Amino acid sequence: MKNIVLMLLITALSCAVLSAQTGSGTNYEPVSNLPAIGVKAGLNLSRIAGDDAYDSSDSSWGWHLGAFTQYNLISSVCFQPELIYSQKGYNYKFSTSEINTKVDDSYDYLEVPLLIKLNLNVPGVKIQPYVGPSIAYLVSATSKITDTIGSTSITREEKIRSDMRAFDLGINLGADVILVNRVMLGARYNFGISKIYKDSKPGIGTDVQNGVFMLNVGLLFTI
Repeated sequence: MKNIVLMLLITALSCAVLSAQTGSGTNYEPVSNLPAIGVKAGLNLSRIAGDDAYDSSDSSWGWHLGAFTQYNLISSVCFQPELIYSQKGYNYKFSTSEINTKVDDSYDYLEVPLLIKLNLNVPGVKIQPYVGPSIAYLVSATSKITDTIGSTSITREEKIRSDMRAFDLGINLGADVILVNRVMLGARYNFGISKIYKDSKPGIGTDVQNGVFMLNVGLLFTI
């Protein structure tokens, strides 16, 4: 799935650049009339943060997709609510006695970001830096655990949604660029501000939050 999303993202990005180059000699104008609706998809690079975040934890790749709409608040500021399906997670290692354990956690969230965006027009494009909160509902959570004793490794999967908090709060900071043909390229960081576990896990405590860097490609349409 990750390879498929990556291929789609690269293809969409290539088409966006080609379309922008082709459209540079036409009468296309940047999207300026709101309200508008759009769709987006992209890649996540997620990790954990917090006082109890395990020192040897590493980031994990995931994906996201969803839809959004934009409304003008004033001429230079708009409001963008979104509905996104987003995959987060991380992996970490720890040792007990003679057993070395690697844990690869994957969490699927249904997320609602509420963004306040500036509209900065430059020739041919619109730049939209933004900030805003989000609330996410945990749909599923899986932990892939590999135990190694000497040269022997055993891998198992566990459903761990019951060990986690159902809702996750975050703050989003990022920017979108809208090209002349209504293709949107975006980057953001989602700072988790709520604990994701109900109780401590082996090798990790309870003061742990999500953190996700997101890259995406989208299409925007005026209503």
